[in-house]
Amino acid sequence: MRRSFLKSSLAFALASGSGLPSWLLGTPEARAQGGKPVAVTVPIGDWIGYTPWYVAKERGFDVANGVSIIPIRIATSADVTAALSTGQISSAHTNIPATTQRQAAGVDFKLVLFMGLSVTGDALIAGKGINSIKDLTGKRIALVRDSQREYLLRLALKNAGMAMNNLTILDVNSDELAGLAFSTGRVDAAVTYEPYISRSLAHNPDAKRIASAGDFPGSVSDSWIVSTKFLKDYPDAVVGMIRAWDAAVKYINENPEDAFQAIVKRSAMKIDDLRSSYATIKLYRAAEGRSFMEKQLVPMANEITGIMREFGTLRGSPDFQAIVDLGPITRATQ
Repeated sequence: MRRSFLKSSLAFALASGSGLPSWLLGTPEARAQGGKPVAVTVPIGDWIGYTPWYVAKERGFDVANGVSIIPIRIATSADVTAALSTGQISSAHTNIPATTQRQAAGVDFKLVLFMGLSVTGDALIAGKGINSIKDLTGKRIALVRDSQREYLLRLALKNAGMAMNNLTILDVNSDELAGLAFSTGRVDAAVTYEPYISRSLAHNPDAKRIASAGDFPGSVSDSWIVSTKFLKDYPDAVVGMIRAWDAAVKYINENPEDAFQAIVKRSAMKIDDLRSSYATIKLYRAAEGRSFMEKQLVPMANEITGIMREFGTLRGSPDFQAIVDLGPITRATQ
């Protein structure tokens, strides 16, 4: 996993005992008492699939359900895993590759909300003269290693009878940098996500998607996890968070322009990014997420981890059945 200043500072603090970075000191969950809304930290990056939390915060759906969402920025998935494993945060987003890594690291958590799927929101984009996966032979491609984008690329290559050693990989620290590497001509193609896909396509008239998550249904998804301790200590807060998510997704569907204003207020995203990007994903309301968790999530996860094992990227022996907890979402949807 790539290093960053944030990761370095976190590792130093944990190793030296000198204390944690300021954004993790005094986690608010532990301070919420006396009938007040329970504060819940939610690490949120630039992925549009997380933005309903911003809408829930701005439109008061969190407080209406007994919680107070505290969005925080954490640089990488590895940083999130480190913070979750040490109890400095109590919730996080996850995907299937990240879930396997967190289980292998011994993090004690439960998956309580299935949030949605990427359709064309994660994609392999390429420039002039590259119109298919086969055309990538010998080309330079930017991506974040150990991410869902690498997994998507591996699936596309396998489907075309190719392998990673047919390409030259530029390993970058973020999906934004992958898009920038492509837009500035450093590479011939990139695997990234929205809004960086749309920005890259707008910058280069010859650019196009040559593979996307929708080509491999279920390959790129997002869920919300909580530490087992937090779920035990604050079960009503977990239910409240799921209800706040549900209300936010409903609001986005019915009032997209106002929802986008709420998101822009809380994030670095632009209105135009949101208008073009939201059509590339499928956000699930709570009842839809519950159905997916009951019927599809574990089989999908087992299929994907089987392919990860084939690729040699699987860590440990993940058990998705053991971490899926239907209790909170069942209560939230009754």
